[in-house]
Amino acid sequence: MDLVPLDYRIETERLTLRMSQPDETDFVWDATRYAGFNDGMMWNKPESKEELDAFVGNVPERWRSGDGYLFTFRDKTSGQPLGRIVIERRCGGWNAGFWTHPKYQGAGYASEALAAILEFAFETLGLNQVSACHADWNIASRTVLERCGFRFKVHIEEGFEKDGEWIAQDSLAITRDQWLANRCSEKTAS
Repeated sequence: MDLVPLDYRIETERLTLRMSQPDETDFVWDATRYAGFNDGMMWNKPESKEELDAFVGNVPERWRSGDGYLFTFRDKTSGQPLGRIVIERRCGGWNAGFWTHPKYQGAGYASEALAAILEFAFETLGLNQVSACHADWNIASRTVLERCGFRFKVHIEEGFEKDGEWIAQDSLAITRDQWLANRCSEKTAS
């Protein structure tokens, strides 16, 4: 696989996905101010913008090394950032994760971004499988994953620790063959 250039962009019907940038701190900060936003995520609500900057400051380095691609998905017309999505090496495989700013949830943006990331994963990166985990109570995330063809694999009672408590997770995955079959069935259905 060739290196993915830092200016790589993905276009969908409504979205533009590009590498997340440091100047998006205010957008991410605003999302984390909504009650419950970070509850199902492995990272805690940041206490300062500086803490947030430190948390996401290695995006170009991970991109160059080929082990993680963090994209911000934006409205194609207005350029407004709507959320973030990542495909990264973690725990011996490739994993996807995503979030949508609370102001923009429920409009299908995460599903559209995830569909684009799966095409990137299987066509550009040449991956054979992509996994994803979600807090077991997060039905919205599960719905997005299943809408994009992910299948349940395992329930993990002690998925990750947060604030001294274990958060149960469900793990789902999709293979390249499953993705190709879904794409074919979607094209014949339309």
